[in-house]
Amino acid sequence: MGLFDKVFGVNRAGAATAALDGKESVAALMLATVAADGVITEDELTGFTNAVNRMSMFRAMGQAGFSRMLQKLLGMLKKDGPEALVGVAVSSVPPDYRETAFALCADLVMGDGEVDPAEEKLLDQMYKALGVSEELAHKVIQVMAIKNKV
Repeated sequence: MGLFDKVFGVNRAGAATAALDGKESVAALMLATVAADGVITEDELTGFTNAVNRMSMFRAMGQAGFSRMLQKLLGMLKKDGPEALVGVAVSSVPPDYRETAFALCADLVMGDGEVDPAEEKLLDQMYKALGVSEELAHKVIQVMAIKNKV
């Protein structure tokens, strides 16, 4: 990493390296998931926002904090794409939120009743990167299929 890379948050390949805290990393995974197919629909953004608002880890953030976080993550997403955002976020997800983050992402993917191949690929990479067991990942997918009638 070069002198300017560390300051400006990019590596030589141009991928984002901006540090994310635990909250941002969970939100980044969720945002990358809804963007996996190349488009974030209004329904997907609403689903993302609703999921974040339900989580206790985000409650103390407030509207201004949430807006700042969302703008930061959208900037990273726009610049580098969903897979790069996942790559940056995975290492910062708190250990006790890894399974939760995967379940939230699976719910967001399956919430519209359709699973795009890009979303499926991203979820497959994500459970492995998060260290979620294949057995648990299958259970999560089964439950989300029942919940969302996929």
